[in-house]
Amino acid sequence: MVLLAIVGAVALARRGPRRRGRAEDVAVAGDARVADLEREARRAEEAGEHRTAVVLWFRAGTRRLRDARRVRAAETATPSEVARAAEDHRVAVLAVDHDRAAYGPGPVGPDASRGAREGWAVVLREPRAERPGTDDRSSATGGGT
Repeated sequence: MVLLAIVGAVALARRGPRRRGRAEDVAVAGDARVADLEREARRAEEAGEHRTAVVLWFRAGTRRLRDARRVRAAETATPSEVARAAEDHRVAVLAVDHDRAAYGPGPVGPDASRGAREGWAVVLREPRAERPGTDDRSSATGGGT
């Protein structure tokens, strides 16, 4: 039994420290300020690391929503849980984009990181938006019923 523990410890030591991406390094720091996340997202975007930028923009946007008390979701909430808690279709779209960038096999380009940055700017600047077509009080022309 002791020999088995020693062999396991040696095997783990040989593997070395687990490598993490820049987005994960920033996210792991639970006390990272929103400005730090946004700064890292901009750097990633400028460096062409669009996958990382999309993930960081989502984390920063989520934190800003929490700070403004516009969403009640745990710090560990998944993007889809944040979208449900926000009750805003724009956040749902950003959550899908996040998951596509974070977990999808396809390439993530500048349109994705720009979309995340600009999408969060709109969400944070404007009040919650209903899903298009679900608000009975207005029509496509903007008039009431």
